[in-house]
Amino acid sequence: MATRQFDPKDLALDGKNHGKFKDLVESSLARALSPFYKRTMKDVFMYAMGIGFANGRRLKLQKKIGTIPTTALDDRDKALVKAVAVTEKGSLDVLYKENVREAYEIAEEYANGGITDLYSMVFGEEPGDPDRKMEQYLRETFDKEGNVSSVQPRVESSGILLKDFEGDLRSFIQKELGEKVGKDWWKKAVPPDVQQRCKERKDSREKLPWLEKGDHPLIFYADFADYFKIIARRDNWRNIFARFFADEAWIKTKLVLELSPIRNDIAHNRDLTPESAQKLELAIQEIVRCIKKAK
Repeated sequence: MATRQFDPKDLALDGKNHGKFKDLVESSLARALSPFYKRTMKDVFMYAMGIGFANGRRLKLQKKIGTIPTTALDDRDKALVKAVAVTEKGSLDVLYKENVREAYEIAEEYANGGITDLYSMVFGEEPGDPDRKMEQYLRETFDKEGNVSSVQPRVESSGILLKDFEGDLRSFIQKELGEKVGKDWWKKAVPPDVQQRCKERKDSREKLPWLEKGDHPLIFYADFADYFKIIARRDNWRNIFARFFADEAWIKTKLVLELSPIRNDIAHNRDLTPESAQKLELAIQEIVRCIKKAK
C-alpha cells in the first residue's frame, strides 16, 4: 500500500547543526561562496544525507528541530531516502506502513553526520570553487564504490524472484478455490474470458512441433491480469479473497499496474531500472504479507 500516509510531517535537524543548514542557504557568506544560496534547506539536507551515507557517518540527533516539511520532498528525494534506508537495514520491511518513519529517521541521522563535511567543503579554508569540490567529492566516492554496472538490478535474479512468487500465487489461488468451490473450480469459479485465453495460449504452444506437449493445468497459462480477474470475480472476492486483501483496487494496482509490466520486461530480457526492481520486491513482499497475515 502507499506509504505516504505514514510519512512524518517534518524532517528533523539537530539543534547543534541547525545553524550550518541555515548558513549554507541564507548567510552573507553563502552569497559569496555557497551553491545553496537562496535555495532550500531541503537541498542542503539531501546533499548532507548523501555525504553522511557515503562516509558511513550516521549521528543520532540530540535535540530535534523539525524545520523541513516532508511535502517539500519530490518523488526522487523520497526514493533516495528510502533507498538509503533499505541499504542500511538490508530489508524492505522499513518501507512498510508505519515502519517508513524509521526510513526518515535514518535519513535525518545521515544528514546530521554529513552536514559538517558539507559545511567545510563549502566554507573551508581549502581554496577552490565549492561546486567543483563537491563534484570532485562525488567522483571520488563513485570511483571508490565501483562501477555503476555492479549495482544495476540483474534481470536473472529478478526473474527468479518473480517466477517463485508467481508459482506461489498460482498455488494460493488453486488451493483456496479448490477448498471452497471444489475440484471443478476452474470451470465454476474462473471467468469465461480467462478460461478461453488460457486455452488458446496452451493450444498455441502445443502446435509448435519442436516443443514437447506440456501437462500443466490451464492456470499455468494465465498472466497477472488473469489472476486479478479470478480473484476479483464477485463471488470469489466476497466468499474468499476479500479477507486476504481487503481492497480490490489495491490488489489490481499491484498485479496489473505494477507487476505485469515488470513481468513483460523480464520476459523480454529488458534491463530493469532500480525503481522497477525495488517496486517488484516491495509489491511481492506486500502481497505475500497479506496472504500470510490473513491465514
